[in-house]
This record gives sequence, C-alpha cells and structure tokens, in this order.
Amino acid sequence: MNKDLWRNFTAAKTSFKFNGRSFARSAEVSKVFLRHKPFMKGGMRLVYGMVLEEGARAPGKAEHMMCAKRTFEDLEKDHGFQAHSAFCRSTAVAKYFGQKFRKDTQQALAAAVQFGFLDCHLYSPVGTGEDGYHFCGEAYLNGHFVKLNSNAGYVNETDYNEHSMIAQAFSHYTFDKSHGELLVVDLQGICGEVKDDPYFLLTDPQVHSRCGTFDKFGSGDHGDQGVSTFFNKHRCGPICKALNLRKDYEVRPPTHIISIPGVQSCLDFLQPRRFWMKKISGANQFIMPKQASKDKDWLDIQLWARPHSGEKFKELVNKSLEVYYEASRQILFLEQAWTAEVWKEKLDQWQSSSGAAVVAYPSDWRETAPSELWVFSEKSESGWVDHKKANWALSKIKEELESSPPDHVPGQSPTSKPAKQDVWTKYFDRQGDPFWYRESDCLWFMESDPGWERFLDETSGRYWSYPHAS
Repeated sequence: MNKDLWRNFTAAKTSFKFNGRSFARSAEVSKVFLRHKPFMKGGMRLVYGMVLEEGARAPGKAEHMMCAKRTFEDLEKDHGFQAHSAFCRSTAVAKYFGQKFRKDTQQALAAAVQFGFLDCHLYSPVGTGEDGYHFCGEAYLNGHFVKLNSNAGYVNETDYNEHSMIAQAFSHYTFDKSHGELLVVDLQGICGEVKDDPYFLLTDPQVHSRCGTFDKFGSGDHGDQGVSTFFNKHRCGPICKALNLRKDYEVRPPTHIISIPGVQSCLDFLQPRRFWMKKISGANQFIMPKQASKDKDWLDIQLWARPHSGEKFKELVNKSLEVYYEASRQILFLEQAWTAEVWKEKLDQWQSSSGAAVVAYPSDWRETAPSELWVFSEKSESGWVDHKKANWALSKIKEELESSPPDHVPGQSPTSKPAKQDVWTKYFDRQGDPFWYRESDCLWFMESDPGWERFLDETSGRYWSYPHAS
C-alpha cells in the first residue's frame, strides 16, 4: 500500500457484547492500515479510511472497506478510551435490542422488518509512535445516508416516513424492554425496501440512560432529560400498540409530586382544567386522581416534566386551588399537641357526625402534627356552594377543642401557635360571602370590605384588624 496515503500499525481490538443487563468484553490483536487524512468531518469526530491486514492487497473492494472514527479530543489529549468505549457500548445495546425487535415485530405484525446495526469495535494502537490514542472501527456504509431521529428530540417526518415511524417505535421499544433504564436514539444509516419489506442498516446510535445502573454512554447521554425530550415528541403508532409498549410514565417514577386535599369537590374542580395546565406548562404527562378515597385525606398528582415545566404546572395547580379554596374552604388554627392516632380518630368522628370534608394540614401532618384544620363546603344540586354542613362541623369542632385541654405528648413540645384569644376564624354567611370572626371580643369583618385590614404585630406576635383610613 502507498505509504504516502496509508500508515500501518498493530492495534488491540476490543469488542463489546450486551446481554440486557451487563457488558462482556473480548480482545484480540490485529494489524491495521489507516489513511493519513480524514475523508469526512462530523460534529464530534473525524472519519478515516481503514482496512485490516487481510484486505490490504485490495483495499478498494467493498468487503474490505472500513472506516475509523476519532474524536477531536484524541488529537490533542492522551485519552479517549472511555469516549470510544461509550460509542461501542451504545452500539452493543442497540444491536441487542435490534435482534429482539426483529423477532417481536415479526410475531406481532406478521411482517419482516430487517433492523440491524453495524458492528463497532474499539481499537487501541500499540507500538512505537502509535501509543496514546484510540478510535472506533466499523465497516464502511455505502449508500444514501438518512437520519431518522436524534438524541435531542429531532424526528424525520418528511423523508422515509414509514422508516421513521418504525425507528421511533424501536426507540420506544428499547425503553420499555429495559424497564425504563435505557433509550436508544440517534438512529441513522441506510434505509430501503426489499420485496415491500423495510430494511435498516444503522450506525452511531446514542443511548440515554437512567437510574445509574449503567455507566454514562458518553457526552451524548442526556439521561432523564433525553428521555423526557423523546417522549414529549413521540406519539405511539400501530407498531407501539401492536407490541403493547408502555408509556414512559408507566415505567419510570414521576419527576414531580403535587399533594392536594382528597376532597371530591376539589378533584371535580381541577378535572376540567387538567389538560389546559398540561398545555400551558409543557409537561410531558401527568396522572390526576378522579375519585376521593375514605382512606386518604391527601392525594397526589403525579407529574413527568422537565424542571421548568414541572414548576409551571405546580404554579397553575396552586392558582386553581386558591380559587377553589376561596369559595369552599374554612380554616381553623390548632394548638392541640395530640398524637397522630388521636388526630386520626377525631377527624373520623367529625367527618362522620357532620358529613363535611375535614382535612388536617399540612399533608404530612402525621409526622409533623397538624397546624390547621380545613373544612370544605360542597356544591348543592343547583350548582351553588352549600356551607351548611361545613359551618355546623366547624362549630362543633371548635366547641370540642375548647372544652378539651391540649394533650401534651411526652418528649415533644407543642408547636407555637397564636394565643387563642387572638385567633381569627373564617366563616361564610347565608349568601356564601366569607367573613372573619374573633371570638374573644366578638370582632368580625367581611373579607371583601376594603375598610378592614389584618396584620401581624411582630412585637407581640398577635394578629390585629383595624379600620382602614379612607
């Protein structure tokens, strides 16, 4: 071979094989011929012509043609083994799931889908002048190169539409079959049809990994963010449904949890707003309970979203809850230091006797002790909010609390609360308008009355109301 165009050296070839849970490595030594100059430059790597020793006499023959891929960092730094092994491990994962995908689609669709990936090996030159760098080597892929999806959410929806749909289904398939730990994307290579059956011969896949089960698959592994990006764009087609692939939220835990009162009127209020909140926030998916449970005074909205979208969804839920609270919630501040068991017993009694929904706040009150009781009104058959049961419940609860001195829990100090005579309680009149009442001096004011304001005196720690000067 022309030494002006090629150089040759001995290299250790490392091969990776994936079995669904772990990688196995094997190595052998071979002689490699590598072009001096690259014939292609990508976003991360340079591509060189390459042949092995057995193809040196006829390097132009298709069966001998290979390509070597080096990262830009390789040219400047004495590293690259981890970077290149990540490329090889990604290919090993893709090849493993590609074989399973072919078999499962054949059974589910009764149609052949030829879906494969080029073998990719890690080469580490050894010998004088060649130590200190690594590269990936694979067969040269000759044909019209097509990118079907990327690791950043791109989906080819114009060219090779059927192939693109199959590629998306394959990516989804890898996530489902890896139990939500791996997602193979960045599918690219040669596509076509043989006797009306689609075929794929792909290269350079990228894996997004989750849960920390596997080492990161290079800088292109975007983890949870990459998974969210994919499923935010992905829409299941006939292949996903035929293979009964699970949604991302059925496989991976939610990214956000939002606790809401387990009150049926609260759930009914939020239900019509749920898809609007998803659209405005850009959240990927959510599960909102539809039915209240007697066993749970607080329920969770499970959310799958990026950090910014998750916070926006939370904000929209809280704003909606404030509207609901304004019309339906009355608050009673507590000073009792009872145990969680006592509070649970009392709550059950109050709800049973009044028929009103009574919820202890905060949602983790069993660990921290409740600081407030929330009593909720319900809607009447005519659609108006009916406060009768809630007002009666609030009256009875206050009466019982005032007649029963707080029980001190040994080893714990009661949470500091405003002095009883300074506590304001929210009520509703017969027209449903909210007003505040202080029992110690019978002072009250309508919440909507601009002539009254409420403030906290930081010196005394007391709440006061005063006529606002007009």
